[in-house]
Amino acid sequence: VEFEMSKKIDVATQDIRDKISSIRRDLPEDIETPNIDKIDIGAASVMTFVLSSEMPIQQTTKYAKDVLKQQLQKASGVGSVKILGGQERQICVWLSLEKMMKYCYFPRKMSVFWQRRLSVFS
Repeated sequence: VEFEMSKKIDVATQDIRDKISSIRRDLPEDIETPNIDKIDIGAASVMTFVLSSEMPIQQTTKYAKDVLKQQLQKASGVGSVKILGGQERQICVWLSLEKMMKYCYFPRKMSVFWQRRLSVFS
C-alpha cells in the first residue's frame, strides 16, 4: 500500500488497521492475522542468507521456521526475521457438490472436518 507523502504515517497505518479489522470476519478463519508495519526505507536488510540441507525441502522449511527463525529472533538487535521460499505440506481435496448435497455436507463443514483430522500431522 502506498500513500501520498503528505499523509501522516501514523494516521495511514491506523487507517489500514481499521479497514482490515472491518473485513476480518469476511476472511477465512484459518488465515494468519495480517501484519501491518511501518517501514523505514533506510532500514533495509542487514543480512540475507540461503539455507540448504541434505533433508527434504519440506523438513528444511519446517526447521527454518520452527527452530532457526525462533533462535534468530531472540538475538540482540534483531528487528525481524522473514523466511522466503521453501515448501510446506499441502493437500488438495476435490469435492463433488452433487454428492455433498446428497448427504447434506457443505464445503465449510468439510473444511472444518479435514482441518481437525489433519492437525495431528502438523
